[in-house]
Amino acid sequence: MEWMEPVYTEHWLNRAAAYLRLCAYKHAEQDADEAIRRERSAKALYRRGRARRSLGRRACRYTRSLAT
Repeated sequence: MEWMEPVYTEHWLNRAAAYLRLCAYKHAEQDADEAIRRERSAKALYRRGRARRSLGRRACRYTRSLAT
């Protein structure tokens, strides 16, 4: 990930959203934290909240749906 760090807050938020879709919640939380550090916004707080809520789960919905 170090090869290309986002420059603008919106880029951090977009990458956090992408990580959420990939169920990479820890990365999503880290990017949302960075967005909050740069510019506190409702969108960043929401994305961080979604990531943190999902970190409590063991499996992504996608992998659970494959098992059924």
